[in-house]
Amino acid sequence: MLLSLLSHGRLRAPAAGTNATSHWIWPRSAHRHVQPDMPHTLVGYTIHHLCSVFWACGYELLRGRRHAPEAVLAVATTTTAVAYLVDYKVVPARLSPGFERHLRRSDLVWVYAAFAAGLALPALVAKRSRRTHRR
Repeated sequence: MLLSLLSHGRLRAPAAGTNATSHWIWPRSAHRHVQPDMPHTLVGYTIHHLCSVFWACGYELLRGRRHAPEAVLAVATTTTAVAYLVDYKVVPARLSPGFERHLRRSDLVWVYAAFAAGLALPALVAKRSRRTHRR
């Protein structure tokens, strides 16, 4: 969602960031296709989603039974930082997310911060819900 909002703000093309991730499959055309289309948008979304699920699984394994807000936030932040490092420092550019070509560096901070929040929020809400139900 945030990726689409940022893409819209930068290019007036909400699908541009999502389409860019399809460069894994179509390295020559992915960054030029900024409007929604089946090959680039669907493949880009699928790649982006699967990578997010991969990192979310790692987060859940690392978090384990930790429910303290500080621990949840620490694991979410660490997982996100590792994801960023892998995305931009470890894997070849060919396997980077690709949306950085359409966004500013500061936008990437927001994208990864939103990912960290998305990892942590369910555990934080569940903890609050458990506390409310005990009363």
